[in-house]
Amino acid sequence: MENNEKRIISIILKFGVIVAAIVGIISQQLHGLLIYTGYVPFLYFTTQSNIIIAICMIFLLYFDFANKEVPRALLIFEHISVTAVTLTFLVFAIILAPFIPALDRRYFYSLQNLTLHNAAPILAIVHYLYDDNRDIPKYAKPLGLLSGIIYVIFVYIVHLAGGNFGATEFPYFFLDYKSFGWLTISEGKIGILYWWAVIILLLYGISSALYYLKVKSGAKKKIPVTTFASLIFLATIFIIINIIIK
Repeated sequence: MENNEKRIISIILKFGVIVAAIVGIISQQLHGLLIYTGYVPFLYFTTQSNIIIAICMIFLLYFDFANKEVPRALLIFEHISVTAVTLTFLVFAIILAPFIPALDRRYFYSLQNLTLHNAAPILAIVHYLYDDNRDIPKYAKPLGLLSGIIYVIFVYIVHLAGGNFGATEFPYFFLDYKSFGWLTISEGKIGILYWWAVIILLLYGISSALYYLKVKSGAKKKIPVTTFASLIFLATIFIIINIIIK
């Protein structure tokens, strides 16, 4: 009975991630159609990380309903995906949100933000820590960096090919070497190589923390309510602070 309850909760969490990601992306695309050309949001890390985590959950659901053992490769993929979407959660709240203009403060409680930057990441983290599959190798920690490395390469390929990210040449300021330089530290500007170092450390820190918590966690009988509540509380605090500072 307990195992069946645990399986049902795990499936519900997976569906929650998928629904949050899909609803957020649809909302984002509808907004994008009014401002850009509709496809631009797909070029952002937020969208891509949500698509990846949704795809991962769909694969995991297949093994749930097929009653098959989840391959280690898929568990590693989940680790990479959860690391990526957690980065989305933290980077937006801590680094990007403070630079959103005061006139756009409504974005913080918009459907896009609540789903793509908050609901999907939180549910993905909770599922990752709640799920019984703990056969994750130690080398998964550095593999957590893959999403960031691949995205940076992607951005500069788009840039060198003459593409853009809507109204800007770069999706995020910490990738804009034209405006901020590479090693600049003057006139209120910090070169992007320093930002890269911060992002890499943050990404690796997230990957390591997730790995540690996953390996150390025992077979849980109930949903980790404390973890879930703590993440929601943290997300709420981030939103409130960013609204207030505007």
